[in-house]
Amino acid sequence: SYHLKVGGPGIKSGRIGKPGKVFVKVRDRSTNKPANLPDEDITLRVSGPAPVPPPVVAASKKHPGLYSLRYAPPAPGEYIVQIDVQDEKSKSYPVEWSLPPIVGSTEPSLAEVVGLSPVVAVNKPTSFSIKSYNPDGTPKQKGGDQFTVNVSGPSATLPVSIDDQGDGNHLVTFTPTSVGPLTLDVAISGAPLAESPLSVEVTPDGFDLLPFFPEEIVTPKYRLRLGGSGLRTGRVGKVSTILLKVLDKLTSSPVDVSPTAVKLHVEGPSPVSDVKVVPSSKHVGTFAIRYTPTDAGVYNLSLSVNDNSTRPKKVKVHSPHEGGKLSRCIPPETIAEVAEIENFSPVVPLEEPSNFLVSVPPELAQALGDEPLDVAITAEDGTECPVKIKELGDGHYQVDFSPTVEGPLNVDCSYGGVPITDAPLSFECAPGGVENELDMPFETTLETDKYKIRVGGRGLKSGRVGSSAPIFVKVLDKKTKKLVSVPSDKVHIIVDGPAPVPAPTTRVSKKHPGTFVCRYAPVKEGTYTITVNIDKDTSKPRSVIWREPQSYVKPDHVEIHDLPSTLAVDQPASFLISPVYSSPISLDDSVLDVKVTTPDGTEVPVTLSPQEDGTVLVEFTPTEQAPLDIDVALEGLPIRDVPVTVDVTPDGIDPLLHFDEELDTPNYKLRVGGRGLKFGRVGKPGTVFLKVLDKYTKKLVPLPADKIALHVDGPHAVAPEQVIPSAKRPGTYVVHYTPHHPGVYTVNVVVGDDHSNPRKVPWHASPLKPLGLDKTPITGFVPVAAIDQPFTFNVAPKSIDGSDRPAGGDPVDVAVLCPDGTSLPVKVSDLGNGDYQVAFTPVNEGPLSIDVAVAGEPLLDAPLNVVVNSDGVEQTADQQV
Repeated sequence: SYHLKVGGPGIKSGRIGKPGKVFVKVRDRSTNKPANLPDEDITLRVSGPAPVPPPVVAASKKHPGLYSLRYAPPAPGEYIVQIDVQDEKSKSYPVEWSLPPIVGSTEPSLAEVVGLSPVVAVNKPTSFSIKSYNPDGTPKQKGGDQFTVNVSGPSATLPVSIDDQGDGNHLVTFTPTSVGPLTLDVAISGAPLAESPLSVEVTPDGFDLLPFFPEEIVTPKYRLRLGGSGLRTGRVGKVSTILLKVLDKLTSSPVDVSPTAVKLHVEGPSPVSDVKVVPSSKHVGTFAIRYTPTDAGVYNLSLSVNDNSTRPKKVKVHSPHEGGKLSRCIPPETIAEVAEIENFSPVVPLEEPSNFLVSVPPELAQALGDEPLDVAITAEDGTECPVKIKELGDGHYQVDFSPTVEGPLNVDCSYGGVPITDAPLSFECAPGGVENELDMPFETTLETDKYKIRVGGRGLKSGRVGSSAPIFVKVLDKKTKKLVSVPSDKVHIIVDGPAPVPAPTTRVSKKHPGTFVCRYAPVKEGTYTITVNIDKDTSKPRSVIWREPQSYVKPDHVEIHDLPSTLAVDQPASFLISPVYSSPISLDDSVLDVKVTTPDGTEVPVTLSPQEDGTVLVEFTPTEQAPLDIDVALEGLPIRDVPVTVDVTPDGIDPLLHFDEELDTPNYKLRVGGRGLKFGRVGKPGTVFLKVLDKYTKKLVPLPADKIALHVDGPHAVAPEQVIPSAKRPGTYVVHYTPHHPGVYTVNVVVGDDHSNPRKVPWHASPLKPLGLDKTPITGFVPVAAIDQPFTFNVAPKSIDGSDRPAGGDPVDVAVLCPDGTSLPVKVSDLGNGDYQVAFTPVNEGPLSIDVAVAGEPLLDAPLNVVVNSDGVEQTADQQV
């Protein structure tokens, strides 16, 4: 009846005298919602060498369906533990319980793991140390401790050797035998260390799986792209990583340099001797530099490549003994997952006070004691902006600053010596604090007695308490449709709701008169009514839900699935809200807000239904032929790739179908188009446009929809396709199919009993870092090619914020089609600097259709076109005559 998620040290090992904790999250299997059960309905069944008293059960007050259970065996030995929910038992967990260590020996909560690399190479010995401490916090000077280390992967447990060094340190060595994640459980006398379990990723070369290089430094000879947390912050005894990509200064091509040419220069409280330079076997000129600081303090770090040096960067390294408890007791991934940066505006005003909030759960703040929050705000030239951090209590901090430099600024936040974000955040410092108009979405038009008001922005959709949301306003004369330059004190956002809201701010664009940005920030969750007031002329109200964060699911880990780009009017429509592919999270409708809005701001009613697989089904019915704006928020914040705009037509078919190839079957000539026969993104419908003509008369053949099909074979089964016949164009169809797993699928079109030749179609999962396809350039492309001569162009994928993706590794697919439907062989080369070169050789004169996608998503609304002729020279108008 229930789905259980189980964790905690009580299912791994235990020490007599200290209760074992087991955490259980219970979901109803039929609704996939948290099951809020009485405490007496959940218990532990424990059997072993001695009878065990009934466990203590405590339900979470904040998270329904979450329970903590504590049990305490009285004697050592192996116990079998099962979770019992209303007499339904889970699988068995064998747990070894040990006697406590003798008085004066090592304290498990103080022992620490030192020098464990987060990424290691397969089939190469890996080692780290366990450092022991006395109960009074002083390092032990002798050995004798009984440590156990369990290193396990998805399918096997690895042999481990533990060498007592006799000085309070134990050297642990193991050899990974396959790539993938490993979990390390470290315990002493059955009691797990505070930071156990730990995680390690095994790769073929010991280089990071998903390197990210957000910073570029230009030296006399090279462009050095940098990433990793090792140039941002650090913790004593923990391996810090700096990622480096070496590019030629002029060509931006990767430079093949020796690892010995890469040096890390350190000035600080103590030398750093154990520096390792790990080259990537996949990307030329790409390295991971790993170092382990041994003392706390501020270090000046710089890199050099063949004597081309970067400027020094200040890196604060935290002691594990700072604060009321040891920071090593909190795994770095825990801090990064639960810390939140709030009220962060993408644009701030020049030379005016600004601020944002950093929040961590109160229990985490209490565990870390008075460890500092570190914030660095720097301009592109390295100029630092002064920062003042104000502790507000309960894990909340306010960061105050006044930018003095116009342009982009980087914000780097770390808590307890751990970066809060994968890379520094960035915002733009601009006069007046107003975004560029190109970055202002105006999705809705509102009307008042005198004005036509175009509005947009998150502030009309959803919000999270603790952050501000913008509303963009463009004021036009109702009759002339021209911009009206009204004073900013005449533009107001009126906010009514469950609690008073601090006065919204309104700023006018200095470059675009009549354009404004209004920001507001409720302090209590609930539904707020928003109206726009222009010179006492008021628009109709909009309802916006603001939420308090209740979970640690990041919105970027959730996306929309199964939503076609065109819907039929007055016909039921639906889509799924789903975790990104391979994400283990489950969703329920209590944390989601969905808005389906027409151009005039009218909201279409929606119904949300949780599904057994952890997705949420959204159902609605379009009632007019107009574009719909679809927005989904998770606890007030937008999920990835929203808002989405879909068209609504009489029959659910785009009026502008593009047919770029012809396929022959025994009885029919098929004209086909769409991306469904070229590439796809998991969860997004692959669309095939189809026009059926008689092979001999070339006339359209209207067939019943059940005579049209796609045969799809691949690594996983695909749900039956949806066939939509055109109401206005007989013999014309749109076919959707949606794989939910990546891989190469074989697809052919079936008309009656005729089959087309099969096509290989690659499908990709969503990238972890969302793409900005509208910001991705195609360079070096010309519309004319020469027969039998190589034709090349480049693609440089960008992230959603417009930043480069210099690590490479994005799946770029290119389909080059001839008029007869045959495709040309294409080679896509990852240049290792964020650029990809596309090359193919035309073999016949005539037009070619070229389609480009990154991670299964097309870059352009329609394919590119190239004309192939004898010399590759474009004909002039005179020559054409």
